[in-house]
Amino acid sequence: MRLAAGRREGTYGGGSDDSGTPFPFLDTDVYKWLEAVGWELSQNGDQALSRAADEVVDLVAAAQRDDGYLNSYFQVRQPGGEFGDLRWGHDLYTIGHLVQAAIAWRRGLGDDRLLRVA
Repeated sequence: MRLAAGRREGTYGGGSDDSGTPFPFLDTDVYKWLEAVGWELSQNGDQALSRAADEVVDLVAAAQRDDGYLNSYFQVRQPGGEFGDLRWGHDLYTIGHLVQAAIAWRRGLGDDRLLRVA
């Protein structure tokens, strides 16, 4: 996500399949964490968790391209490959998790930042 946001620190990492190809859906881990944190913060005002989540929400927003597209795998590893395989390519899968996180933040916290990204 940091690389998609334009930061030049490290390389695209994470797991890979049997052929060594990096997983194209790592953004979903970020979004599922944000969803869980959104619901948790709605019940518990943990300030440290809130600050950590705010940084991640800002990072997600910074990673989104000007045209609205957001998927760090395609932005960093395969530019131009966006929406090339809607059946198996994970574009729709990852956006679904972002939408769920956005709903949690809106409903749980009244915070529209992720909703605007989604």
